[in-house]
Amino acid sequence: MIKFELETPQPGVVFYGNRQRNRQSGTTAVILNIQADAGVKEVRFTSIKGCSQIKIDLSTDSFCPDTETLYIGSDVTNIRIKNNMFPKVTKVVSDSKHFLSGNVLVEVFEDRTYRLKNTFCKMMNDGNIDMKKVNWINDNAFEDCWSANITNIEKTVRCDYKAFFNYNGINLLPVVDGAHMMGNIMMTVSNTIPACTTAINRYIDFSGRNVKLTNPGIVSNIYPAHMPKRIYVDNEGIISPDEIYTAGNTSIENIDINPKNKYYTSIDGIVYTADKKTLIRCPVGKSGQVVIPDGVTTIGRHAFRSCKISEVVIPDSVTEIGMSAFTESHIQDFALGKGMTYIGKYMFSTCKNIKHIHIPSHIKEIMSSAFSACNAEDIVLDEGVERIGLNAFEVSTANDTKIILPSSVKMIGDGALRNIKNVTLTNKIPPGFFMSLDTYESGADIYVKIRGKQYILPSQSHFQAIDDYVMSLPFDDQILWRQFKYITEPMERYEFIMRAYKAVDGDIEEQSKKEMLDMLRDNQKYIISNCCTYRYEAEYFIFMLSLDICTKQTIEKIISFADKTDGLSLKAYALDALNRIDTKTDFRI
Repeated sequence: MIKFELETPQPGVVFYGNRQRNRQSGTTAVILNIQADAGVKEVRFTSIKGCSQIKIDLSTDSFCPDTETLYIGSDVTNIRIKNNMFPKVTKVVSDSKHFLSGNVLVEVFEDRTYRLKNTFCKMMNDGNIDMKKVNWINDNAFEDCWSANITNIEKTVRCDYKAFFNYNGINLLPVVDGAHMMGNIMMTVSNTIPACTTAINRYIDFSGRNVKLTNPGIVSNIYPAHMPKRIYVDNEGIISPDEIYTAGNTSIENIDINPKNKYYTSIDGIVYTADKKTLIRCPVGKSGQVVIPDGVTTIGRHAFRSCKISEVVIPDSVTEIGMSAFTESHIQDFALGKGMTYIGKYMFSTCKNIKHIHIPSHIKEIMSSAFSACNAEDIVLDEGVERIGLNAFEVSTANDTKIILPSSVKMIGDGALRNIKNVTLTNKIPPGFFMSLDTYESGADIYVKIRGKQYILPSQSHFQAIDDYVMSLPFDDQILWRQFKYITEPMERYEFIMRAYKAVDGDIEEQSKKEMLDMLRDNQKYIISNCCTYRYEAEYFIFMLSLDICTKQTIEKIISFADKTDGLSLKAYALDALNRIDTKTDFRI
């Protein structure tokens, strides 16, 4: 630590600290300690030789008992001090863009927040604390302060947790509804939060209490560990849905609404519209089973998000459920009423306590990510389900989740079954099936059972199991073609095409067939060379010959291979193909 030399000496004042060098900002003086003689009325933070900027970070050893004015020069960028270091300061003069002039220390941030950092230790009769422009009170801003004469409080103020730590003047503030108030800020505990309250001293402990208030959204100002158990909204007029949702997003267990309210009501601590048709919000802290009353038609967006409930029973009257209604909740079981024909986007996503999923027959569509990241042990879809959206049942990592798909499924979106290792089908493979598995990323073998027979789709592959699948299962053209597009290596494409042709008896859409044949025609030399090098079975050569795309050079290479391997049958097919080049007759195997 060094002693700083000032451009303009201050009698009786000495600064100590160190220098920090930066290529962009130059040299910064960091003041870590200050010594001021008794009787010094003003301390000026400015103009330290050899430094372009000043940061003030004073230790508890610093003490200026008689200082009444602080001057902050234009070169000061940061100040961190405690109130009791300058107990008698009543005036701040600032030429820095980072701080305001006044009788308290207010820092200005680029996002236009004005943060009260220090009130200093003002006595009861030492003038007021002017909070003009202040919209944020920092930790310890009122520590050791005695004054209750506070003016110009902004309507909305954010309070850090320790903003009023050891504030001695708190009991001198005006009392409203049994609580001390600093303008719009509630300072002490009461069972009633005054209607004028826009901020709350976060040290106030409401835990275990039943609290009466007007605006439910104000509970978001309460420190989470101090949250009340139940709130009563004593408001007969308009309440913002956002305020209800905000209140429900805390650990509160029950929200009760004044029965005279024209817009909302509460049933068992859950908020509904006054006509009891729409469920608005279930508090996060509510647990156990929730039985939604018959007559409710709509469950709103995010209505049960993050809730601790374990079970929900949805009546037949419900026909609409908003997006993410149960996302991240603790729900373990659910019963969907017959009024629902779909499961919406993200409805049960990340509900990790759900172990068993049963989708009844009246559900026709399961939308995108409806059960993503649930990681259920087993999933059963009854006959009648027709559409499964993108990532609908995606699990986080490859696991032993089992799913049964009915024959009624007409479409499966990409990634819908991602990382699911065990799939049971009834009697057909629906469109989108392979893409829904996303086998390329799964990192694990997938076991598919259909018509009582089990097949293995190896990991990291779109095509390795095509052998078994296309030779024995009912494929359609579109499924095959979508799979083909994911294969890039010519030999692998060739093997796929061969099996695809056989699987659908050559009944492939003309455009798809043309693209396949063009690929084989353009790569025939490479394909046949590989077949010869690795001594492929005769069927690979015969299939190429049957397509009537081979040149004389290619056919001659096949004949040469047949001679070397004593492949008399293959040679016969090749000679026939060579003859057909001239006669132009058809050939089919």
